[in-house]
Amino acid sequence: MTDKESAGVEANTDGYRRLEGAQAEIRDAFFAAESGLFVLDCGPGAGKSVTADSIAAEDLARKSRGGVDSPTETLCLTSFSRDDAASILPGVERALRGFADDPQAPVEVTAETAAELGATLRGSDRVGTIDSVLGAVFEAVAGEVGFDEVPEVGDSAGLARVHGDALEAVRADPTVSTALETLDDGYPGGRYDADTADLLAAARSACRERRLSVADLRERLDAVVSGTYPDGPPASMAEVLRDTERFFGAEERAAVERALEADATGDADPVVDADANCHDRWSESVDALCTVLPVYLDAYDDACRAAGVLAHVDVAHWIATFFEREAYRSSFRDRLRARWRGRLSTVIVDEAQDVSRAQHDALAPLVNADTRVLLVGDREQCIYAWRNAQPSLFDTAATAGRYFGIDWETHERRSATRTYRSRPAITAALDTVFEPVFTDPTRGAADAAAAGREIDEYEPLSAVRAPTPGPSVHVAAFPEHGRPGSPTWVDPAEGVGEAEALADCIATGLESGRFEREDGEKPGVTVLFHRRTHMDTYVDAFADAGLSVRDTSRALFDHPLVGAVCAVVDWLRAPTTQEATLELVNDDDLPVTGLVDKLMRADWSITAVADAGSMRGADAAVVDGLADLARRRADHLASAGPPW
Repeated sequence: MTDKESAGVEANTDGYRRLEGAQAEIRDAFFAAESGLFVLDCGPGAGKSVTADSIAAEDLARKSRGGVDSPTETLCLTSFSRDDAASILPGVERALRGFADDPQAPVEVTAETAAELGATLRGSDRVGTIDSVLGAVFEAVAGEVGFDEVPEVGDSAGLARVHGDALEAVRADPTVSTALETLDDGYPGGRYDADTADLLAAARSACRERRLSVADLRERLDAVVSGTYPDGPPASMAEVLRDTERFFGAEERAAVERALEADATGDADPVVDADANCHDRWSESVDALCTVLPVYLDAYDDACRAAGVLAHVDVAHWIATFFEREAYRSSFRDRLRARWRGRLSTVIVDEAQDVSRAQHDALAPLVNADTRVLLVGDREQCIYAWRNAQPSLFDTAATAGRYFGIDWETHERRSATRTYRSRPAITAALDTVFEPVFTDPTRGAADAAAAGREIDEYEPLSAVRAPTPGPSVHVAAFPEHGRPGSPTWVDPAEGVGEAEALADCIATGLESGRFEREDGEKPGVTVLFHRRTHMDTYVDAFADAGLSVRDTSRALFDHPLVGAVCAVVDWLRAPTTQEATLELVNDDDLPVTGLVDKLMRADWSITAVADAGSMRGADAAVVDGLADLARRRADHLASAGPPW
C-alpha cells in the first residue's frame, strides 16, 4: 500500500482527504508566513505525499484567487524517485478537485479553475523528479560549461563509451603512468570486484554525488585506512589478535588462535607480514588513485563534451559548479539566477530524505530567503543511500533550520506519527526496532552526535486503523543450532531448524486463514531470504509441510530481456491507460530515461511522446517501437473478424 493509498483511508471516492493533525499544523504555518523553511517529519504511512500534494494544490488555488499571473510557474514540486514523481500531478489534481467539491475546503476554487490549474501544471517543467527539474535548468547552462548543444542525459551506452575514451586518454598520459601501475598491480582485473577502471568510475561518482574535491576524497580514504589500522601496521601476532578482537570480537580472536594452533608449521610470521603488507599497499593505492583521478576527471569531461552525453549526476554537478565557481561569473549567470529566484515563490520536496548532496547543491541557487520551502520526508525510510542519498541534509533542515545554504529565519517543524497504513501491533513492532536504532549515537543518531546536538527522543507511531482480534506479528521461534546461516542452523541433524520452523509457521497460517485476503482470493506468501544458500533445504521443508514453492532464486527465464518482453506484453493488454503505462515505464527491465516526465505532459500516451520526437538515441527507438506496437494492436482489433 502506497502513502497515497494508505492516507486515503476514510477519504472520498476520489481519494481527497482534508489534512489533519501535524499535516494541518504544518499547512497552517506554511500559509501564515511569507517565506521560510517548513519541515514535516513523517512516520511510515503518515501521508507524506498527500500533504505535499494538498499544500501544492492550495498554493496554486490561493495564487489564482489572488490574481497571480501563471501561478503554476511559481511552484516547483519535486520528488526523488520516478514512482513518487509520477504520482505528483494526479495527486495535485485530486486535491484541486477535492477543494472544488468540499464546502469546508481551506480555499475556495471552482471546478473550472481546478481543472485549468491541473491542465496547466501538466505543462510545467518544474514538476517531476529532481533530475527532470534540473534538466530544464541545465538547458540554459550547457553552453556556458563547454557543450556545443544540450547533451543527451542518461544514455548508458554512450556513457560507457565516454568512460572508455577517458581511460584511454589517462593511460596515454605519461605523468600518471607510475600511479596507474600501482593501481593495476593492487587491483588486477578479474581478481577483485573492482579493477582500476571501476575504481576511477566509482571515485568520480562519489566526488560528484557528494560534492567532494579530490583532496576531500583523499582525506576520507586516508581516514578509512587509519580507522582500520588505528595503531598502524602490526608488528607482531599479538597486535594482529588485538585488532581481530577489536573489530570482530573475542570469539573471532579465539577462532584465529585455534587455527594457528592447528597449523602444523606453527609460524605466525606470514600472517603478520600479510597484514602489514595490506596496510602499506592500501595506503599506496589511495595515493595512486588520488594522483590519477584529477587527470581522469578532466578526460571524462572532455569526452562527455565530445560525445554530447552526460549522466544525471553530471547535470547536477555542472549546475552547482556553474553557480559557484568564480570562473563562470557573468551577467548572464546573474540574470539566470535572478529569473529563477524571482519567479519561484514555492518549492516543495517530497521524500526529501532521499535527496543527494549534488541535487541539493544544484537546486540551492534557484532559492533565496524570500521563498517558501516545504520538505516532507522520513529519515527512517531512507532507502536510496546506495544512490548517495544524504538524509543528514533533511535532518539538519528539521533540527537546525538550515537548507539550500540558508539559515532560515522562519523555521517550522512538525512530526506526523499517525500512520494510516499499519495496525497497532505492527506500529508497536516498528517502534521496538526503530527506537534503539534512531537514538543510538553510533547509528541512527550519529549525525546529531557528531555535530554535538542533543539527540531527539524517538516519537512512537500512532495507528489510525483498528486492531484485529488475532496477532498481527508472528515469530517462527526455534532452538538455536550453530550460527545463523549455517547448515545446522537451517536443518540440524536433531531438533527443529529454521527451515522447518518457517515452513510450519506459513503452513499453519494458510490453514487457519491467518493470511486471508480481503478480496477473497487465495493468498500467496512471498518469503525473503538474507542469502541464497541452502535454498534446496528450504524448498524441501516447504514441500514436507504441503506447500508448493517457486524458487525465484533459480528462475529459468531470469533475464532482463525476458522481463522486458513480458512487461511490454502486459502493457499491450491496455496500452492507452495510465495505470498500464505507468507500470511499464517503472519496470526495471525496461529502463527508458526521462520517459515518465514526458508522459505526464502527454496525458500518458506513448504514441503522443513518440510523435513529438522528444526522445533521443536508444530511448527514442524504444518509444517509437512501443508506439508502433500500440498502433498495430489497434489496427488488428479494428480489422478482426467474427470470433468463429
